[in-house]
Amino acid sequence: MWNLWSLFLNFLAIIIAIVALPEGRNKSIVVVFLLGAFVILGLYTLTRSVQLKGLLAWMQVRRNLGICGIYRRGDERNEELFNRISSSHNLKIMALSTGPLIYHFKAAIITALVERNCNVKVLIAQEESDFVKEVESLEGPDRKGQISTEIEHTKTRLKEIVRLANEQSQRSTQSIGHIWIGRYNTALRGSLVICDNSWGWYTPNLPPKRAIESVSLEIEQVAKGLLEDCTNHFDAVWKMCSNNGQIEEITLEETRI
Repeated sequence: MWNLWSLFLNFLAIIIAIVALPEGRNKSIVVVFLLGAFVILGLYTLTRSVQLKGLLAWMQVRRNLGICGIYRRGDERNEELFNRISSSHNLKIMALSTGPLIYHFKAAIITALVERNCNVKVLIAQEESDFVKEVESLEGPDRKGQISTEIEHTKTRLKEIVRLANEQSQRSTQSIGHIWIGRYNTALRGSLVICDNSWGWYTPNLPPKRAIESVSLEIEQVAKGLLEDCTNHFDAVWKMCSNNGQIEEITLEETRI
């Protein structure tokens, strides 16, 4: 704080000096010199400020991790997320149940399937697992049985999306993309939406808060950034589910792979 007061007093002294200078051809030269000296002094003072150094360090961390934005609630950027999903060719979704996400972004997923021939991979928890029961217990008494019910209905919702996408594609005489669903037991570390491996939405899971109420990060692809870690995590869990025979394609007649 003293550094900033010192900078202000120096600025005030320069203004007084400029006003007190007699008129003449050398006044402009002196004014330019004094202002230049103030700019240099100001930059030096600001870079010495602990607050500014902390801010610059945080900005560097955000840039290195590829963090575009931080949002207090997971539903703050619904419009941006909707547009990203709609324009995706490859979409990866990982959550506990995906119930709220599929509800809010149903139209976006249909658009991606029909217009982008999108391949959609969805990872959700096993509805009867101890993991789900523990999360329900942490989120509160009113959540008992709700998450497992949401998970149970996920395939029905995805099947409805496939049906509606097929109806749209028949009107436009083009084929649609594909949806697969995988089921894990305890692998969830955070909710993920990854679009074309170049943009993502990451929400750490911290019950008793629900994911939609939690802080979310908007992330983009940078070398060795957070999105790369999220993508690798998703792919590793997907491979594990595939090895365990827990992947199936959602079609009008489901096919397990």
